[in-house]
Amino acid sequence: MKKYFLLLLVTVFLASCSDEDPQVYKGDSLTYFTNGVAGKYYIQEAEDPYQIQVGVTDVSSVDRTFSIEIDDASTATTAEYSIGSSLVIPANSHIGTIDVYGDYNNVVNGSTLIIKLIDVEGSNVATFDNVFTLTLYQYCEFVRDDFLGTWNADEEGYQVYTSVFTAGEGDNEIIMSNLWDVNPSSQTLVIFNDSNPSNFVLEFPPYEENYLFDHPTYGPAYIDAGYGTFDACNQVIDMYFTVRVSAGTFEETHIVFTRP
Repeated sequence: MKKYFLLLLVTVFLASCSDEDPQVYKGDSLTYFTNGVAGKYYIQEAEDPYQIQVGVTDVSSVDRTFSIEIDDASTATTAEYSIGSSLVIPANSHIGTIDVYGDYNNVVNGSTLIIKLIDVEGSNVATFDNVFTLTLYQYCEFVRDDFLGTWNADEEGYQVYTSVFTAGEGDNEIIMSNLWDVNPSSQTLVIFNDSNPSNFVLEFPPYEENYLFDHPTYGPAYIDAGYGTFDACNQVIDMYFTVRVSAGTFEETHIVFTRP
């Protein structure tokens, strides 16, 4: 089978040391989006707004108002969202926010709101990180039992095969069979963490607890370094992991799970 012929990777971690002190920015005052330039907003019927951070490199003794513009390339309509009127970086602070309120009943999944920084009192809009793209989705609650049953596992660089999901001991635990398409009876524990409504993520126990199969060359193999996301609305799971044996690890595996 193809898995047997993968080259084993030997991972070497290199650490470097430096005695140099951190450099302090001393140029003109600049304002920009400080927490990335893209986000996903999963809208619930009643919730706090999605906050986009706007930061400035210096502080002022007075509030500083900033202005924004909605880019024409946005696909979200004004029926899907509203923006809070307070566009201010408070006095003696480096950080202000843009508060975006989604409309649960009108949102179109996957629509985008593209926000541009235009002007800032007492500062300059940076030439970098000055456009933020927010993708809007209607929030769907994760119900573990809805995820049980048969799934198609589309493994990148390989093929589509079948995995069966059964309930684990915890409310958010699922047991997946046949990962890597090597053992239909294998049982891989995955934790579906839905604590952050805007970021449903996959978590894995220590690899010693996730035995996969006995590799014919390298012996016992385990699922290791797993991570990923899942979509409760569309029932799509995007998963990454490596397979670990005593000699090291294989190259990272990427699987997208969908319903047959």
